[in-house]
Amino acid sequence: MIYFLNLIYSVVDTYIIGNIIPRRKLTDGAYWFLFAPVIIVWLIICGGQDNVGTDYPSYIELFHGQSLDRYEPGFVFIIGFCRYFHIEGQAIYFVFYALGFFFLGLILRRIDTKYLFLFILLYITMTGLFNNQLNILRQIIATYIGTYGALAIIDHRYFRGVIFILFASSIHFCALLFLGFLFTGQLHFITIRSLYICFAISLVLSFLISPSLINHLDFLIPQTYIKFITASAIEERSILLKITKYIFVPVYLIALSKFQSLNLTSNEISLFKYGFLAFCLKMTLLNLTIISRLFDIFLIFSIFPIFYYLRNLDKRSKTAFTVLVCFFVCIYGAKVLLFPSAEYLYQSIYSKFVI
Repeated sequence: MIYFLNLIYSVVDTYIIGNIIPRRKLTDGAYWFLFAPVIIVWLIICGGQDNVGTDYPSYIELFHGQSLDRYEPGFVFIIGFCRYFHIEGQAIYFVFYALGFFFLGLILRRIDTKYLFLFILLYITMTGLFNNQLNILRQIIATYIGTYGALAIIDHRYFRGVIFILFASSIHFCALLFLGFLFTGQLHFITIRSLYICFAISLVLSFLISPSLINHLDFLIPQTYIKFITASAIEERSILLKITKYIFVPVYLIALSKFQSLNLTSNEISLFKYGFLAFCLKMTLLNLTIISRLFDIFLIFSIFPIFYYLRNLDKRSKTAFTVLVCFFVCIYGAKVLLFPSAEYLYQSIYSKFVI
């Protein structure tokens, strides 16, 4: 229930902000002041998790300084810095989430205030990032920071972009994948027809690629993941999990079919293409579990195609827009209200203080 209430609160709060200040240019101070209530609620929820997901006990041990020698230096440094100031255990969750939400806020800063609620709706309901960060903390924090760095590269601020990507990779190595943005630029060479072809290929591969196939291709897998293969930790997704992923396919295809009518700027065209390719990459590895996480680093980019389509739909058909928004809310509601499990089943440390 807490996750669903958080969705409603976050969307309604940012919707009100967008209607109060629909086209006015906010200063950085005003933006953070208005967005702070949402971030504070997110921090309270995420920082106050209690044994949510399978990795919670491992992180608590790490936050007490145990077994840190196997992890990236940036991650270890942040924990060491916190413990130097006698911040350890559960409290370090708040530090990491504050860092992550700060960079997420920087990403959201580039979104038109009027449609900020829409981006947040998709961030929570479609990507699963909000809930997954309660489990795979390092990778999600690296996703926020690395995405900010990749966006800087797209904006031609290469030095800044590389610095933040390297910082992200010091928390989780997979953020190094963002360095690929240095060589792809704004994707002018990618046509809409190419995106259709990429989608078709990814859809076919989503059925063909299986754990048994991956076991025969272990020489292509980073050494960090070899232990999961040999321990049979890579499992095929359940039918229910597959359905929750395939269900977004029609929306992406509709967004792509309406591309020419979306009236996107040059920068937005690049983000649309990157986002659609990110979705195709996720589809390709849909049939796997652990390995697919490696490319979930691009999940924030996968929001942009649907975001631009919904933004345009809001101007053309309020009814269709409302129906599609309700669709996303219902899908998320089913996960957290009807079939909650793992990181979608919330437990809180605050309940320990209730008499």
